Order: sequence, then structure tokens, then C-alpha cells
Amino acid sequence: MIKFENGLVKISGKGIDILSEYAVITHEIKEMFVKDGGEEKEIKEQLRHSFEHGLMNEEELDKEIKEKFKQADAIIPIISLLEEMLKTFGAKDKEN
Repeated sequence: MIKFENGLVKISGKGIDILSEYAVITHEIKEMFVKDGGEEKEIKEQLRHSFEHGLMNEEELDKEIKEKFKQADAIIPIISLLEEMLKTFGAKDKEN
């Protein structure tokens, strides 16, 4: 049995029963997102991504989070530069 309550998860029972419930939960999540207009292929990829994260230990998760922050930190200056370029060129276009 898989039970969710107040942000906590309790799992008990035979392995095959737990895996069956897990499969049903995954299927229902996919169907919910498809019903809400999501692309099935993208939703499946997101579910696979979530599954892979669920298999990671804390060190692996911390490493991935740090990598994502490094990527974001690298992107922010580029976005700022693009904004400045748009302001500069946008102002010149308006003058012409």
C-alpha cells in the first residue's frame, strides 16, 4: 500500500502490490496531464525524468541541483546583455 498524508509517504505490503500501485499512480498522473492539454510524449519524458531523480541518492541530487544553478548563473548575464542590446537597438529603430 502506498499512502500519502500531510506530505509524508507510507509504503507497506508486498513488493508486487507496491509496484502495481506505483504503475497505476504513474498512469493516472500521465492521463491527468494529457487531459489538461499536455503532449503525451513530453509528459512521458517528464515522468521518466522524475523517475530517474527518484533513483538518485542525496549526493547525486545535490550535484545535479548545483549544476542547474551553475547553468542558470551562466545564462543570467547573457539575458542581461540581450536585454541591453534590445534596448539599444530598439531605441535606434524608433529614431529611424
